[in-house]
Amino acid sequence: MRPRRVKFAPGFDRSLRKLSPENRERAIEAVRHFIDRTAENSLRPEKKPGLKGIWAFRVTDGLRTFYVQKRDGEGTYSEIFLVGHHDEYRTVERSRP
Repeated sequence: MRPRRVKFAPGFDRSLRKLSPENRERAIEAVRHFIDRTAENSLRPEKKPGLKGIWAFRVTDGLRTFYVQKRDGEGTYSEIFLVGHHDEYRTVERSRP
């Protein structure tokens, strides 16, 4: 299976730096799995209800990585824009690229 096409919005790096070193490493590993399409069951990618067009996958029980699907001349890609607590919907909406 081909790796998933991913781009990173500037906000992703900022949100990653705010995490503890342990959670930062977990988030980086989850992104690797997302790109490589491994561990799909444990990541549980899902469209977030109430957040139009925003998807998320699991980092830990409380942390999610948020992304949107976009298209360019090469096809569809996922733009990852935030890693944070799964229930911070206002922050997620404001951070959308």
